[in-house]
Amino acid sequence: MFDSSKSDEIDVPVTFRTLLVELAHRVGDHHIPVNTGANDIHEFVGVDAVHHELVNQIVRQIYKANRCGHLDAEVSHKPTFAVLGRIRGQLSQCRQSDIDQVNLLDALGWAVREIFANHELIPNTVTDEPLESRASIHQINPGYTP
Repeated sequence: MFDSSKSDEIDVPVTFRTLLVELAHRVGDHHIPVNTGANDIHEFVGVDAVHHELVNQIVRQIYKANRCGHLDAEVSHKPTFAVLGRIRGQLSQCRQSDIDQVNLLDALGWAVREIFANHELIPNTVTDEPLESRASIHQINPGYTP
């Protein structure tokens, strides 16, 4: 049985290759066509991605932000999320941005979170507890002052 209080002792690294293969599986190979046999970043993602330029930008920036020297280098959630957030911010400010590109970035963000959570590398803050058991609820009446 998994003891969540010891989650900081579990070390299951996520490599760049693993991250991209899992992302392709979660968001679709048509978005991230991965060449699993590649040994170089330039050969790793196919040219037939639906949003090729965007995906290429995301992949290269995640690689660079995590200071990867090879495809099997370990990656971390913080620089990976920083890249996705930065690119999404740029897209949201661009008048010519495509809603499908924004949706892809959102899907990638959720997928990255799931991947790192499954590897126990980020805390799982999602719970099935009912809201009432996690929060204090106060009835507000006219004239009420806490």
